Amino acid sequence: GNLLVSGTLTSRPATPAVVHRIEFVEVVDEQFVGGTSMEPVEQDVGLWVLGGGRLDLQGARKTAWTNLAGPAQAGQDSITVADTTGWQVGDEVVVTPTEPATVPDHWLHHDRRTVVAIAGTTVTLDAALEHPHPEVTVRPGVVHRAEVLNLTRNILVQGTPGGRSHVQLLQTTQPQQIAFVGLQHLGPRKGEQEVVGRYALHFHMDGDGSRGSVVEGCVAFDGRGHGFVAHLSDGVTFRDCIV
Repeated sequence: GNLLVSGTLTSRPATPAVVHRIEFVEVVDEQFVGGTSMEPVEQDVGLWVLGGGRLDLQGARKTAWTNLAGPAQAGQDSITVADTTGWQVGDEVVVTPTEPATVPDHWLHHDRRTVVAIAGTTVTLDAALEHPHPEVTVRPGVVHRAEVLNLTRNILVQGTPGGRSHVQLLQTTQPQQIAFVGLQHLGPRKGEQEVVGRYALHFHMDGDGSRGSVVEGCVAFDGRGHGFVAHLSDGVTFRDCIV
C-alpha cells in the first residue's frame, strides 16, 4: 500500500554501515492509473509527500560519481579514478561508455561491477571490464574521460524488479532535503508505456512550496522511466545526481 507523509519523515543512519530501507512489495504495474492527480491514488503504490509534509533523508556522504584518471581497456580488473572519498568495499560502480559511435550498440556498453578493494584512488573490481573506455578528445586540448558512477547508498527507497513504485511530492509547502539516497526499481510501465506522473522522484505542482529543496548525491537506477522530475515546482537544486 501507499506510504503517506504529512509530517516529517526523517532518515539519518548513524554510520555508513547502517542501512535504512523503504521497500514497496507486491506492486502491480498494470494497475497504475497515473496522470496529474491532485491526491494519492490507491492503486499507484508509492511514497507520497503531501501538503506540509517533508522528507529529511540524509544518507552517508560520498563521491557520487567521478571520472577515470585515464583510458581503461577491456580485460582490466582494476581502474584508477579521480576521487574515491567515501567509497567502500562492496559498493557497486558503473563505468560509462565512451567508445565511438561507429561501434555497434556503443551506448549500451556500461560495465557494472562490485568493488573488492580500494587503494588510494585505485579500485579493484570483482570482474574484468567487458568493454574498453577510451579517452575522447572533444576539441584540441580538451579530453574527456568516462564517468564512474557509485550506485550504493545507505538509504534506499525501492520497488521490486517485478513491480516498480515511485516517489511523489504533491503540492508540498516545505523545502525537501534529500541527500545520498538510492531510488531503485522505481518508475512503473504498463506494457511498453511509461506511467505518466509516476517517476522515481517527482516534485508535482509544488510552485513556490518547493523553493529551497535540495536533492544531492542521489541515484535513480534499475528503473524504467524518468528519474528526477520537477514539474511546475520552483527552486529545486539537483546536485551530483545519477539516473
